[in-house]
Amino acid sequence: MCMWSCAKATTTQDFNAAMERLKRINVGPWEYLDKISPKQWSRAHFSEYPKLDNYTNNNCEVFNAKVKKMRGKSIITMLEEVRCYVMRIMARNKKALVRYTGRLAPTQQSILEREKRESNKWKPLPTGDDAGNVYEVQCLPMKVSVDLGKGTCSCRLWQITGLPCRHACAALAYQNRRPEEYAHN
Repeated sequence: MCMWSCAKATTTQDFNAAMERLKRINVGPWEYLDKISPKQWSRAHFSEYPKLDNYTNNNCEVFNAKVKKMRGKSIITMLEEVRCYVMRIMARNKKALVRYTGRLAPTQQSILEREKRESNKWKPLPTGDDAGNVYEVQCLPMKVSVDLGKGTCSCRLWQITGLPCRHACAALAYQNRRPEEYAHN
């Protein structure tokens, strides 16, 4: 659990605090992780360019679980079954999306809906900048800075995922704006 806190942290401060907790709990895993560059495994050190909030490990586990029963077959038969499985999944997803009209894909829309619900706990305070885009958003004792004009939040979740975080959603609600319009293309 503590290792996941290190991996999921979006700021270096949160990452360092989680690593310190891990070190206090069990120094062995801390030593192992400390040897690996955090750019390879912690969101706090990920680039903000890709706009992706997905852990590759989960994709690999799902794929491996699906092909497990196919592994005992000859390579050609196994590959043919994997190809057919992928085709069925793609056809199912296409059928599900054919009438979908939302601006965001359904998965991203559900994530944004969760962030909008969580934003109700946060209070946006305008900082008085000329453009009216900068807010300090509070849920005491936590405070973050949101810049709607730049599309940034000091929690970094907006920059990493491309979807407005709960803090940005609170500031956008203050201005009666729709967070969907502020999602990265």
